[in-house]
Amino acid sequence: MSSPALRGALIGAVIGWVLMLIVRHLHWIVLVLVLLFAIDRCSPDYPQVAAKRAIQDSFEHSKVTLSGVQGHTPTDSHSHRVETVAGVVHNGGKARIYDLRLRCSFRSRTAEDRTWATSEYHYGYIGPGSTVAVRLGIFGNGHLYAADIASFQCEPVFEVETSDLFKAQG
Repeated sequence: MSSPALRGALIGAVIGWVLMLIVRHLHWIVLVLVLLFAIDRCSPDYPQVAAKRAIQDSFEHSKVTLSGVQGHTPTDSHSHRVETVAGVVHNGGKARIYDLRLRCSFRSRTAEDRTWATSEYHYGYIGPGSTVAVRLGIFGNGHLYAADIASFQCEPVFEVETSDLFKAQG
């Protein structure tokens, strides 16, 4: 068994040695980072990469809306626990979305502030201009037992099918 003083001395020596190596070779580290940055920015295909990024960033996330959000309790039992969240998702964007999940906040009788929970995934695509009703199970914490069903406010979280954006540009 080593003493705390010996252990501290060894840790200090290792940290000192690593810092000495970094300071001693700092100019090489900075040079490598500058070269990597220059290679990235000056490469012949950088304008194409920048154009692809612009196309990918052209999807307007604000055009995907969620309405009619409501929490649901099981109908076959006397439980008041919220098990699912339902809503209507409208994709007003110009590409399909997938892996939709809902990030919800709600009031609970057991918590002072609003509590957050995340739903299960809706697997499958929602096409541009489509409206889909979803009912997803919700992962939460102990506050779902005391949740106010009418207080649910959710926002959609999803992935964008970027190939649709490139087809629209082509």
